[in-house]
Amino acid sequence: MIYLFIFLSFYLFIFLSFYLFIFLSFYLFIFLSFYLFIFLSFYLFLRITKIFHPHFVEKI
Repeated sequence: MIYLFIFLSFYLFIFLSFYLFIFLSFYLFIFLSFYLFIFLSFYLFLRITKIFHPHFVEKI
């Protein structure tokens, strides 16, 4: 009975760790893509303002 309990707890631990790993990697991917999107939009914004208003970027 004790061995069965240890066995099941071990399997449960592996399953939960695997699930958490997938869950966290998914959230990390969303988080990083979100930050990348903000960074790229800011970069493009600066590039466009530099093209149209060269003095505007120098003030920043």
